[in-house]
Amino acid sequence: DCVRRDIDGVYVKPGEENPYPSAVIIENHPDARPQFGLAQANLVYEAEAEGGITRFLAIFAGGQNLKKIGPVRSARPYFVGWARGLSALFAHSGGSPEALAQIAQENIFDLNEFYNEKYFWRDKSKNAPHNLFTSSEKLDKYVDTVKDIKKKQ
Repeated sequence: DCVRRDIDGVYVKPGEENPYPSAVIIENHPDARPQFGLAQANLVYEAEAEGGITRFLAIFAGGQNLKKIGPVRSARPYFVGWARGLSALFAHSGGSPEALAQIAQENIFDLNEFYNEKYFWRDKSKNAPHNLFTSSEKLDKYVDTVKDIKKKQ
């Protein structure tokens, strides 16, 4: 027996249909390529960020084992809204003033590298700012840490 996963309608085993999704901002600047994890995302939104360059909001349903996701970049307001609509963990590195205000005002489940750098790393073989990455393991660890803190409150 299989059931449909809520986020993308894919058939999965019972009990795997609603893991906690993660939404990661992935850059699309030519210097950022190749991207990692993008092809394994369950949903992908693409929008112009600035100067004609787009960024992706890659949604991962969970239960994946992705060793490298990125390069991770900064948030924009439209990405915040899309992540909120999916009730996803929103992973990014900083953001526009409007996006950061929106994250705070709307109480978004947020993972900003500026304040939680241990869930990200820099690939020294690439130039900054195109070298920030995370993994599904690190995203899952952050979700578990926050859940544990909330249980204790």
